[in-house]
Amino acid sequence: MRAYKTPLAILILIALALGLAYFTSPARRTTVRVDAAIKQLDREIAKAPSGLTSNPYDYARSSPAFHAFSSLDRSAVPILAARIARSRQNGLREYLWALAAENLRSDNGAKDRISFSSAGDWLQQYYQHQ
Repeated sequence: MRAYKTPLAILILIALALGLAYFTSPARRTTVRVDAAIKQLDREIAKAPSGLTSNPYDYARSSPAFHAFSSLDRSAVPILAARIARSRQNGLREYLWALAAENLRSDNGAKDRISFSSAGDWLQQYYQHQ
């Protein structure tokens, strides 16, 4: 009976170590930070008076939630691109995600800044620049 307990204990320790490695990995931490910034932005957009501004750049300038994206590093860009690709919408929130991703991309060495008219447009150009 004891022979079965030792391999089981080892398997449990390995599973715990792998789980801990996943949840503490830099990529996972970045994903969590991106998702937190997105949720913060969503709450802010939901509370904003309708018709506040039609210019996303004006919104970004005055948005504390948008500024949370600036604390991220370039590793957040592909995560934001994936969120844009998965979204069924192409509105203000997605545009702000694209703007945040482009700011991170261009602030970290991108030689050619992408000019875009929508999040979908940014996404298409981003994949072309890869």
